Amino acid sequence: MQNIVSSAGIIPYRIKDDRVEFFVGHPGGPYWTGEPYFAMLKGCVEVGENLVEAAKREFEEESGIKIPSSKKLHCLGTVQQNSVKMVTAYAVHMDIDLKRCRSNMCEMEYPYHSGEFIECPEIDEYAWMTFDELKDNTTRSHLEFYREIERNAKSGLWDDKEPEAEDDDYFDFDSRKKSYKKRH
Repeated sequence: MQNIVSSAGIIPYRIKDDRVEFFVGHPGGPYWTGEPYFAMLKGCVEVGENLVEAAKREFEEESGIKIPSSKKLHCLGTVQQNSVKMVTAYAVHMDIDLKRCRSNMCEMEYPYHSGEFIECPEIDEYAWMTFDELKDNTTRSHLEFYREIERNAKSGLWDDKEPEAEDDDYFDFDSRKKSYKKRH
């Protein structure tokens, strides 16, 4: 029996032209090139970390954006993504300038089972998408997270104020490159 991995992520949302839009990212690396897949920014919970801390850390690493402590996170629950991964998601009402986003770099084996590794950004593209734009291009088990945000945002149940992002909410990842560097 395999161990179940716990993962946590944050889905920023905004309301634009009376439509709820979700901030999502496209995974970096050659395996995802040309694929129309987008998803919330998330990652594994590390030993000693709680779910909120993990979600915030992963979001900062993968976007270069720090979620301000003044922002309210709404827990959307936990779903089983696959046979070995459980995902907990949080929503936050927050507008993000896509041009300011910068991902951390990661290493991946490429090609699979080759013993060779490349360095690439974990996320290579960011987008704002509506549910209809996202539903066929994301992880199916996460769709309920987006539906829950839409229900609560449209109903006014979450009466969050949306202040403008401040410059110190962004990290400087300019030294990161979007190219894939080979490492043996």
